[in-house]
This record gives sequence, structure tokens and C-alpha cells, in this order.
Amino acid sequence: MRFHPPEIPYTAELRWVLGRAFGPTAEAAPNSTAIPPPTGGTPVDLAERLGLASRIAARHPRRVLSEALGADASRLLVARAHSAAIGLMFERTAEQIRTVAENLELKAIFLKGFALALGGYVESGERPSGDLDLLVAEDRAEALFEALVDAGFRSSEVLPNAQHLPPLLTPEFSSVAGRRSGGSVDLHFRLRGVEVRSGQWATADELVADGLVDDLATGWSIPNRDLLLAHALTHGLEQHGDRPDSYPLLRLIVDIATLTPTGESPTSAVERVLPLCPAVEREEGRGAAELTETLARGALPAAGGTADLLLRHFLAGVLVEGYGSERRAAHLRGRLGDARRRGELVGHVRRKLWLNERELILRHGPPRHRWSFWGWRLRRPFDILWSLLRGGRQGQTAPPADCEKKTARADS
Repeated sequence: MRFHPPEIPYTAELRWVLGRAFGPTAEAAPNSTAIPPPTGGTPVDLAERLGLASRIAARHPRRVLSEALGADASRLLVARAHSAAIGLMFERTAEQIRTVAENLELKAIFLKGFALALGGYVESGERPSGDLDLLVAEDRAEALFEALVDAGFRSSEVLPNAQHLPPLLTPEFSSVAGRRSGGSVDLHFRLRGVEVRSGQWATADELVADGLVDDLATGWSIPNRDLLLAHALTHGLEQHGDRPDSYPLLRLIVDIATLTPTGESPTSAVERVLPLCPAVEREEGRGAAELTETLARGALPAAGGTADLLLRHFLAGVLVEGYGSERRAAHLRGRLGDARRRGELVGHVRRKLWLNERELILRHGPPRHRWSFWGWRLRRPFDILWSLLRGGRQGQTAPPADCEKKTARADS
């Protein structure tokens, strides 16, 4: 197990939050004592920090929450309403994108949280999302990118990488209840960490050719349930596992719970999709499934097991100051200590510093003359330094995890 999180006290407030987010609902177990009401304080702050406030509000009637929390129950309801409002904004933006894509005779496959909402896997406002992600054919991605810019979207300063183009800011990037919302649009041309054909990340063409896309009656397209689950595991464990402060990782448990078919156990569902996401450590994937099953019973995992380590790791990323930085440093040391990973890291730094002409044009627009490319490249180290400094200042005033995900820069 690569994670070695500190001990986290399982307080009454934490037990209440986990129980209400994942355990039996009041309707399913009206006399259950597995989720006692909190004593000596309110768990709402904790629910917001862990990114679970809107899910709790979606799973339980207002009456039940009011009996346990009093007036503070309204904060959970507001969190859900805020999440639902963002979802409606994303739906309007996605409709714009779909129209532009259809004009280009291009299929747009929506991913992650928005796909779960489209597929009916989650209730309105239950699962917050910070960005709108979609998968398109690699050879047409730039055409869609340029068409969306012409339609009023704005390119961000984040660089493209091995899975997507620079995030786009929506025309309605605005404020809801005083918080920045609207997020960004990520045009993926590869599904990170998910392989349907050995040796490479899946593409939109492969998913369509292999019949792995669900074309919904409403006209939207999303990956099938197994691919959504495989992508959630990769996103949570492989992409953000060593950056537990960059994403509310308990959202992975939400995704496993909602994507497990009725009548099947999370362990069975995860075991079935693990071959699709070879970058995910098998022990971690099975531990996440075990954690999902344990929390669904209203219990906590046995001390010292993989599920317990994962839960404490997820919690420490939010609750323990400096833990995320320690994990990032440990991850970097591991990459530097391994020859293959060291080569990957050197290549990553080189790609960030030395941009090709296509990337420079996407970032700066058409050059006035050939020498513009060299000027942009010489300026690149200073641009990176300025972005890091500005990102640090923005991070000091970041909103709660339940309201808005970390910036696209952190996610990519």
C-alpha cells in the first residue's frame, strides 16, 4: 500500500457525515442506531469540507435533517440547490456544444459527473461537478475547439496534455450565490487510464466501434456504465491518489455506489472493470470497493486494512494540513528513484517548457511572423512561474470542495 496516512479520530460528527452520505437512509432503516445524531457540535462544516453536503441533502428528507441539525439543515439544502443550479448551467452549455458538434458531424460523448446526471445515476444536485468533460475524436478535436471559440467560448491559459486540449471557459462563466461557477469545458481526445484495446488510452472512435457508448433517448451520448466506473477509479486513485488535497476523493465512493448495478455488489462491479483501467493498483481498487460496501452498511472499515487506509488517506487530504504536500513530495521522490518514471518526468518537464507550433498557436493565436514562435518559447519559463504564483494566490481563497472543484490547472 503506497499510502501511509495518519490516524484520524472517528468523531461522532464524522460518523454522522459518513453514515448519512453512504449508510442506510431513514426510510430504509427507520429504527437504525448505526447513524446516531451528532452531539456536542454540528457536522455541516465537515460535510462541506469533504464534498458530501449535497449528497446528504439528496438522500434524506428535510424533516430527518432538521430533526438532527436544526437550522443548520438549511446549509445542506443550499449546497444541493447550488449543485443543481450548476448542473442546469452545464446542461445549457452542453446543448450549445452538442449543436456545434452536430454541425461539424462530430459525436460528443460526455463524461464524469455530467454523464452520471444524464444517465440518471444520480439525483439532481446530488453530485457536484466543477467542469464539463467530453470525449471527441482526436482528429476532429481541434476543429471543435476552434468552432467553440468562434461561438463565444474562451481558451484558458492551461496547456494541452496527453488527454485533452486547453480547457475552455464558457460564455456564461458567472456567479451563483456569490460563488464563481460555470466551470470549464475539457475536450478530451483520450480517456485517461482506460484501455479497451491494449496499450493505449481509449479514444472516442474505439468506444463507438466497440459498442461501448450509450446513446440516450434524449439525444445525449455517454460511455456505458462499466466505462464510467473504470474512469472514476482511474480519476480518483491514479490521477488524484497522490494529490488528495486537489480533489474530494470521497466522491469516488459516491461514484462506485451509484454505478454499481442493482443486485450486484461494489466488489463484483469493481472487479469486473479493473482490466479496463490497468493503471489502477488492484489492491487499491478492491479496497475502494470494500470501503463502499462497509460504509453502505453504516459501519467503518476494520483498522489497518486497505479500506481503512484509503478512508484515512481520503480524509487526511482534506483534514490534515500538509498531508497533501507530503504525498506529492513522496510521489515525486518515487518517480525520481525509478529510471522509467524518471524518464517520464523529464519528458513531462520538457513538453511543458518546449511547446510545438500547434500548442503555441492554441495559446497565443496566429503569429505575426516566424520569429514569434521563438519569442514565445523564450518567454515560456516566466509564464509558468507567473501561473504558479497566481495559482497560489487563488488557492488561498478557494471555495469549499462541495461547491467547486479545484482549478482545471490542478486537474490536468
